[in-house]
Amino acid sequence: MSNNFLVKHTKWLMVLFFLTSCSSSSIVVSKLKPLKDKQQFTIKWSDHPGSAKDPLLESVVTDDAIYVGTYKGKVYSYKVNDGDTNWRIDTNSNLTAGIGYGAGDIFVADNKGILYAYDLQGKAQWHVPLGSEMSSAPQSSNDVIVVTTEDGHIYGLAAQDGSQKWLLVRNMPSLVLRNATGMTVTRGAAFVGVPGGHLLAIDVNTGNIGWESAVSIPRGATELERMNDVMGHPALGEADVCAASYQGKVACMDLPRGSIIWAHDLNTVGPVAASDNKIYAADEKGHIYSYYRSSGAIDWKNESLEGRFLSAPAATSDYVIVGDIKGVVHILSRIDGSELSRIDTDGSAITKQPLIINSNTFFIQTHDGHVYVIIAESK
Repeated sequence: MSNNFLVKHTKWLMVLFFLTSCSSSSIVVSKLKPLKDKQQFTIKWSDHPGSAKDPLLESVVTDDAIYVGTYKGKVYSYKVNDGDTNWRIDTNSNLTAGIGYGAGDIFVADNKGILYAYDLQGKAQWHVPLGSEMSSAPQSSNDVIVVTTEDGHIYGLAAQDGSQKWLLVRNMPSLVLRNATGMTVTRGAAFVGVPGGHLLAIDVNTGNIGWESAVSIPRGATELERMNDVMGHPALGEADVCAASYQGKVACMDLPRGSIIWAHDLNTVGPVAASDNKIYAADEKGHIYSYYRSSGAIDWKNESLEGRFLSAPAATSDYVIVGDIKGVVHILSRIDGSELSRIDTDGSAITKQPLIINSNTFFIQTHDGHVYVIIAESK
């Protein structure tokens, strides 16, 4: 597995995904079979805010705007409908993690561990030093911002001014996936993935841990083989929360206690996606799985994209969407997993999970810094 990663030395060793740091021309990619579109999709609008030398961070979509940031500190607000730029700012900092949103503000963090808050018009509100880089995009609920850092700290900060309300400190393993873990903050709770394959449920008002559950257990003889960090944002349902871990499992847990409802071994490439009663995941081979959320039984499996080095999937009520290392967007039927359509972008890798705007519209960003809003045409 070590060939798929680039190791960076800091206080501890952190691992970056190969696909986010290397050209797609350096690896062998399988050829696509011809496809006759069964459903038409078009690019509604696109822009080029980043580049391979100034990569895009994790973006965020709201009801009427899309917020995009670059490593070198540019932040853009786009109108969802037509892609017009609401505003653009230069933070004059090197940004890490991704764009956070909540409590009427957006949040960015730099490589010196400083968290910045801007209002939705791009005006600076406050900033606060946290001492270490953020490990995932900040999120908020009940006017509390939850922030995770690479030194194992989990902060609850007041949305009004960034003052600290509570702090949790976790021991960190010697190897972690850089910027791979994430969280979902909603309904007064934060569901936070931590290195070592564990998921925490935290009360955002007090910082108390309601439960801690092991999505997967580390296995293997070496530290690299035993890496099993929770990947990306957990998918929250009415009565459960589902997540995936690197070199580990895809699993669903009940909300009250964190007890495992079901789990399957799977080497996922990113977080799961959810839509209604289904959970979707992509593995390192390029296979896409649909599971019934209540039981974990496999609904369908698509192997037609094997060797395309897929992004994590996203899902709407009708479609499952993934991107590949050559910049092709694949739209699958949520019913049976058959491929309905393909859209070409700029030819560079799509490594970030697509973002859903509505049931027929979604957002894509590429390694070379393009962003796209793609929409299904009327049937």
